[in-house]
Amino acid sequence: MPDSGPLQVILENIPRLLRELLLWCVWSVKLGDRKGKFPVSPINGGIIGVNRPYEWSRFEDAVVTYQRGGYAGLGVLFRPDDRVVGIDLDDCVDENGKLLIWAASIVAGLPTYWELSPSGRGLRGFVRGTLPPGCPKKIAMAGGSIEVYCEGRFLTVTGHRLPGSATDVEDCPDQLMRFLSTLMVPPSGPPLPPSAAIQVPATQADAERIALGCAWFRHCRDEAVTLSEPEWYGMLSILGRCADGDRLAHDWSRPYSTYS
Repeated sequence: MPDSGPLQVILENIPRLLRELLLWCVWSVKLGDRKGKFPVSPINGGIIGVNRPYEWSRFEDAVVTYQRGGYAGLGVLFRPDDRVVGIDLDDCVDENGKLLIWAASIVAGLPTYWELSPSGRGLRGFVRGTLPPGCPKKIAMAGGSIEVYCEGRFLTVTGHRLPGSATDVEDCPDQLMRFLSTLMVPPSGPPLPPSAAIQVPATQADAERIALGCAWFRHCRDEAVTLSEPEWYGMLSILGRCADGDRLAHDWSRPYSTYS
């Protein structure tokens, strides 16, 4: 977390769907001698469990307790009937505030609400949907990890919305399933270090064949000048796994506004 502690919650940025649909808590960084993220009842100040939803509260109650002080932030509980998936990208923001390539690719492919984690070094995404049977809950990535949940878990909420992301939790089932399908592919080896994440492609894909079947990838190729930074990094992540990817990355990036 930052030296000053967890990021202060920006209440006005919290998506309407999360405020109105989910159950809420405040959370603490300490429980006795233990350190972590511990959900606390806004009503009585006791530690609450993810398997006891009746102990959780409305958004308004959690806000009142948070604003009185003494707690690190706000959090939400995931229940299957709510049909909200939480995506936790750990250690994906570098010291300059830039997204690592693998995280930028995920953000570009899931047009929903994204925000910084309390540490400022990770991202949280929220999307309507559920997880298929057998979907892994956590996988390692280059320099970080991905966790996905739709029940039996709580996630902190900061309201530090990622610029360019949606302002509310979106329903994008095709993009969600495409993302989840990548988590269910068995890894071919240990995760690459961040410096090698794009230089060492796992496979030599054909960029033009991908573009034929993917409207978003064609958009990256043909209209690079309009891309947001996460979309551009997502394009580079894919091209890094393609035959002749270095040349294509330069050719496709030339119209991009900050490319040199």
